[in-house]
Amino acid sequence: MAAGTTVRRKRAPRGRLRQGGVILIETLVGIAVISTTVLAGLVALSTASVASNEVSETTQGAVIAVSQIELIRTLPYVTTGSSYTSVTTPTGYAVSNTTSAYPGGNSSIQNVTVQVTYQGQVVQEKTFVKIDR
Repeated sequence: MAAGTTVRRKRAPRGRLRQGGVILIETLVGIAVISTTVLAGLVALSTASVASNEVSETTQGAVIAVSQIELIRTLPYVTTGSSYTSVTTPTGYAVSNTTSAYPGGNSSIQNVTVQVTYQGQVVQEKTFVKIDR
């Protein structure tokens, strides 16, 4: 180099420095959007699983209730205030039945209520009429 000449250093263009900050912000926003989407998907999956279990319990309860009603229809008439023999239930389920007088005072007709519970909570309850024939 010749004497008296100055050496200029190349500077990075100003836009390039700013662009590095923009890329960082865009990356953070992208991660936030993806995280929110994944979280929403997990919440939806969890909700669907809980709803599926509830439907399964209710459906199983309905099958047990119908089985109990069919059994009671085949059994001899018992006096009002008593109950009929119960069907065998799967683990966690229980079935009970109660009889009550039919409105009108006819002792040959009674209301029978069948109640099915799963882990202590009522999942099905059905009432029907039984006639002493």
